[in-house]
Amino acid sequence: MLQRVVVFPAVNATCRPRVFGASELEGLAGPLVIVANHVSHLDCPLLLRVLPARLRRRTTVAAAADYFYRTRLRAAAVTLVLGTMPLERTGNAAGLESCAGVLASGGSLLIFPEGTRSRDGHLGSFKRGAACLSISTGAPVLPVGIRGLHGVLPAGAWVPHPQRVEVHMGSLLWPLPGEDATTLTVRIAAAIRQLSEPTPMEQAIEPLQPARAH
Repeated sequence: MLQRVVVFPAVNATCRPRVFGASELEGLAGPLVIVANHVSHLDCPLLLRVLPARLRRRTTVAAAADYFYRTRLRAAAVTLVLGTMPLERTGNAAGLESCAGVLASGGSLLIFPEGTRSRDGHLGSFKRGAACLSISTGAPVLPVGIRGLHGVLPAGAWVPHPQRVEVHMGSLLWPLPGEDATTLTVRIAAAIRQLSEPTPMEQAIEPLQPARAH
């Protein structure tokens, strides 16, 4: 209720999201490891807004324990409103086991592999947690690229600057037989880089009519 009444209208007013590749979500229910680039505190509300309701209701957000769970009030707020769970950015085994439990129950997990927001809007280095979860549980990875959100509310800013934002859904990535977390992480990073950073040709032409957001 809070998402529909408060969060999603705020996202619509601030980001005006357009979704590309929505067909990649057809029929998906979980478990999924949903990964995206991280440029703003608005990343999570934006992605929850554009996910189909059937998928969103079964999605838990992995949030940095040292930031969002530092105080009881902040922890309660993000857990209630965004459906988060704490995850240590150091990637300790206990945190990954809790995340694996979400996937084992048939739910999906939204995680930002960079571990922190980009300060310049460009993709940073990826941690291996998402790949480890995919390999250990067999859940596929859904790569998502967010474009334009850094200009709305970059790290350090408190007042948003509304503008159009694009969300690009990619094809599922499955761990290959014998593939290790390092190699899968490289594939995940490459997919998100392609989805989140427009090519020179894409910058020069008007985007195609996007798929309707759910």
